[in-house]
Amino acid sequence: MALLELKNLNKKFDISANSFFAKEEDKLHVVNDLSLSLEEAECLVLVGESGCGKSTLAKLVTRILDCDSGEIQFLGEDFLALKSSKLREKRKAMQMIFQNPFSSLDPRFKIFDSIAEPLRINKAQEGFPKNEAEIKDKVYELMSLVELDPVLATKFPHQCSGGQNQRVCIARAIASKPKLIIADEAVSALDVSVQWVVLKLMKKLKEELGISFLFITHDLAVVKFIADRVAVMYLGEIVEMASKDDLFKNPKHPYTRALLNAAPIPDPKIRDRERFFLEGEIPKANKIPAGCAFHTRCPERFEACSQEKPILKDLGDEAKVHCVSCLLYK
Repeated sequence: MALLELKNLNKKFDISANSFFAKEEDKLHVVNDLSLSLEEAECLVLVGESGCGKSTLAKLVTRILDCDSGEIQFLGEDFLALKSSKLREKRKAMQMIFQNPFSSLDPRFKIFDSIAEPLRINKAQEGFPKNEAEIKDKVYELMSLVELDPVLATKFPHQCSGGQNQRVCIARAIASKPKLIIADEAVSALDVSVQWVVLKLMKKLKEELGISFLFITHDLAVVKFIADRVAVMYLGEIVEMASKDDLFKNPKHPYTRALLNAAPIPDPKIRDRERFFLEGEIPKANKIPAGCAFHTRCPERFEACSQEKPILKDLGDEAKVHCVSCLLYK
């Protein structure tokens, strides 16, 4: 059984002045019939261009936003059917790390209190500290786990660096003993040297604590370092999904090949390698083309692409799964 399973998720945003009279062209189709699964102690990385719906998907999974239709199974339960206290209880096992650590932390809270907050909220629950003395010990244990200097406990967020604040956010996230952490561009706002410190920390938590990660990024270098599997997203849809090694060695979808082709490679010997670039602009989310959503920019399109919508299907063998949504493999 998968830890997290999404089936046919859909989300539209109404951009009309009067939602009662809204037409279909007044709705942004941000997530379109999307399905994926995540196993225990696995890191699934979601990649794609800005505006393709990655962050919206993260908010649907955590129920910060409500989906229009579809299913979310988490830890074997229908996550969308949970209400009030049951939802709060289940949410302990699912935490989120946002892109900007400064806006994620309360500027009035000291670092100690930011990490201690989930411990205080759950102190009546089994397995959590029962009093302030135990909470204090646990906070310093969490700070040590994310490699934060204990002297920072008395500091405010504005007195810490971006990397330090992001590690505070990670410590706060794991304080609730989650099974799943959703990291939305969690290192993109940090300096490159600090990025790798945070990424190594997340990889360590996955291996030592068995935490699963749904990691959202557009940086392929990050994908290579932390991913077990990769899902490529375009205009609210998954167009390709495979293991990290298989995706980089044998990309199937033209969009995936274009993404990998656009990534800079620090090797002057291959500076003159053959490259191709996508033409045109990404279609607007309220005017998604018929057929394959990518066909207006695809260098390998043919007539059927503008008429028939492809489905995500497995092209792998028994030893691996490699799914792609493209009529080239019909």
